[in-house]
Amino acid sequence: EHALELCDDPVETRSIDVLDPEVDLAHPRGDADAIVCLGHTLTLFHEPMQALGLMQRLRRTVDPEGWLAVDDFPGDVWSDVAAGNWQEGVAEDGSMQMVWSPGDNVIALRVGDAVDTEQWSVREDDVPMRLWSLGELRLLAHASGWHAPVREEGHLLLFRPIAPA
Repeated sequence: EHALELCDDPVETRSIDVLDPEVDLAHPRGDADAIVCLGHTLTLFHEPMQALGLMQRLRRTVDPEGWLAVDDFPGDVWSDVAAGNWQEGVAEDGSMQMVWSPGDNVIALRVGDAVDTEQWSVREDDVPMRLWSLGELRLLAHASGWHAPVREEGHLLLFRPIAPA
């Protein structure tokens, strides 16, 4: 809501569950001028092929002169990850646990009763989240019809459509 308040012109919006692969992303009035995915949406697409499907579907619904903005939470934490500040473990008070998926940049956060100090792999009942690297995002963009993302002010990545051939 805060992002919409910053827009200059009144905008027509609708909220949809992009995690549902069956949801109709098409705007009722035709191609969208812009698509904004906030709330760490892309991190919830932890499987690259699932994210590719989303990005292709979004590309088909935006005007050729439009754009896609995605919040770049992972981009803000990579230096901390490289410094070792995002290690597996349990908070001192026992209220939170972070687990890394072996060999991948996928994490799961467990809170409260879900903390399980005997279980250090991502479980089926966890919500896995991908910390997308910029290189992965460039590949994802290229494979789905978008130009490589450009980091804009704050935490946003902007994708522009590649013109149809």
